[in-house]
Amino acid sequence: MFKIYVNKISGFEVCEDIAIYSANLKPFYVKRSNGAKIQFNLPIGIYYSNIDLKPLKQKFEYKKPKLPPFENVLKPRKTTLVFCVNKNKCSIDLPTGIIMLDNSFRNATRPELEFVIEHEKAHYFYRGTKNSETFCDIMAAYKMIEKGYNPSQLVFSCNSCLTHSEKRKENIFNYSKQIYK
Repeated sequence: MFKIYVNKISGFEVCEDIAIYSANLKPFYVKRSNGAKIQFNLPIGIYYSNIDLKPLKQKFEYKKPKLPPFENVLKPRKTTLVFCVNKNKCSIDLPTGIIMLDNSFRNATRPELEFVIEHEKAHYFYRGTKNSETFCDIMAAYKMIEKGYNPSQLVFSCNSCLTHSEKRKENIFNYSKQIYK
């Protein structure tokens, strides 16, 4: 295993199967090449990889579709994560900034955690309408791309975290396709 230090969002390119793990050795980005070139970004952090990676001069830029108009804006607070029993899987107490993640997320990968944390933080901007949850998903995906995650990680995280909503999964899948255009 090769250790990789990423101190700014960086682009990489390989022509072989890639397996990247977070600092805690949980899967972060895995892709089969089948002989094709794989291009991807890595957010700031420490990683381990099956191959020695050298960053490109710049990251890959993905198109970010517009965010839905904000519904109700509250001043965002510094957030704190708490693992607990949570029948909603994840929720945020907006006045305190405490994000309560169900204990089932203790073994989540970094992209999965990033998705749910950014979703919960998006409730400072979207709440109270029938579309709020979908808008929070879109903002979470938007923030992940901003931080250097890849579109495939959005889809993976959404599919594993939104187990009860096929429509919301479909929305993120469609959103991720727009990013490539």
